[in-house]
Amino acid sequence: MRDEYLVPVTKWKPAIWCFNKDARRYLVKDCSQGAKAFRNTMGRFTLWREWRIYKRLRGLACVPICHGRLDVHGLVFEWRDGEPLKGTLENALPAGFFDALDRCIVELHEHGVLHLDLRHRGNVLVGSDGQPVLLDFEAAVYLGKNRLSRALLHPLLAWADRSAATKYRMRYAEETVTAKDARRHHRLRWWGRFWPSPRIWPPPGFRGGGSSKSEKS
Repeated sequence: MRDEYLVPVTKWKPAIWCFNKDARRYLVKDCSQGAKAFRNTMGRFTLWREWRIYKRLRGLACVPICHGRLDVHGLVFEWRDGEPLKGTLENALPAGFFDALDRCIVELHEHGVLHLDLRHRGNVLVGSDGQPVLLDFEAAVYLGKNRLSRALLHPLLAWADRSAATKYRMRYAEETVTAKDARRHHRLRWWGRFWPSPRIWPPPGFRGGGSSKSEKS
């Protein structure tokens, strides 16, 4: 069934592989070959949690469709053609890409979901149609419909997604960054020093792996 491995198997991270069926291409995030202690605990839990996030975002053009579980250890996603932002040259980005990225982030937040890992360029795909596609919702959170959580947590966490978008504008299209956004970006970078260091948390075995041309998740 496996056609190609995009992220190799390790004991502590899910593998990413793809396959073809009925003239369509699919992607699988699979922890079945990981260490037993991982695949039957954290591996299964994070996949279940990520699947629930994708279900809440179904219908958004900027989020790949998750077709559901392959089994308790795997999720199946649609394949999206494109190139990760980290491998894209500045002059190859289509006009309006970052405006579209801002709209994608707004759509996520309107659905109560915060991605929280968009600063990793491998999680932003430049689709074959020139539109952004957001990948890997393993670190994402859903705030629910509780007004208190939306009022308190959303302003606290949403800065991570918005600052990622501003970061990319400053890197690839600095002329589109307003003075207000630049000031906010530098202010958020300062506050970001108090965010738990990726060298400390999560533990090495549970950090995100590599990315693919279509869907890191």
